[in-house]
Amino acid sequence: MKALQFKIMTIVLISLSLSSCATRKEVVRFKEDLSYLRVQTESLRLENAELKKMLQELNKNFDDLQNETRRTKADVLTEIDNVKSQSQVIDSKLEDTSYRMSHFLQKAESVTNPPPPQPDSLNSASSQDKPAIPSVQKNDFDPLAIYNSAYLDLSRGNHQLAMQGFQQFLEKFPQSDLADNAQYWLGEVFYAQKDNQKAIDEFKKVVENFPRGDKVAAALLKIGYCHFNLGDQATGKKFMKIVTERFPNTEEARLARSRL
Repeated sequence: MKALQFKIMTIVLISLSLSSCATRKEVVRFKEDLSYLRVQTESLRLENAELKKMLQELNKNFDDLQNETRRTKADVLTEIDNVKSQSQVIDSKLEDTSYRMSHFLQKAESVTNPPPPQPDSLNSASSQDKPAIPSVQKNDFDPLAIYNSAYLDLSRGNHQLAMQGFQQFLEKFPQSDLADNAQYWLGEVFYAQKDNQKAIDEFKKVVENFPRGDKVAAALLKIGYCHFNLGDQATGKKFMKIVTERFPNTEEARLARSRL
């Protein structure tokens, strides 16, 4: 009986010893696994920090690129605006030249084809002794001369003289074919001086006083530009849309679309 009890106790002790040994191995393995996970976690943390740094640099580069793109676009639009203004200057010069040529031809025709002499002059002794000289009436307020002088001042940057010249033209010759042009260039005088509010007022007169004139589209475009310059983006876009809708196939519409 005692021998049996001894064997049973021996088996129990061996079992307990084996159980204790297995538990220690598991603990060691658990510690090893935990240490490995800690190393992996630290490695991932470092990689994540590096990725965040790279992402921040990419965002910064992207923001810089966007800013540069906006600056480049603004520079291009400004250059386009300058070219457009120069083109309008050339168009106006061609228009003025045509007007001047027509005016010159009319005067030349009146000189080369004088009216027939009156019957009483045929019988006078003085008319027989002297050739008839056609009379040319002198206009003390030549609209073309005033317009050209004001326009020349504008092209040379003499804004004050240009303003006075166009205002004088509009006061004396409000019904002239060049009145809408003069009104538009008066707006350009203030636009060149960066007085956007006064420029808006003058450009609006083009639209209101000469609704069928050929400067309406350009005036509406410049009104929009002035609002952009004043920081009123919503109103500026409104006028850009008006130009594209009312004058869809014009150069002004193309410029307006580029600002939308």
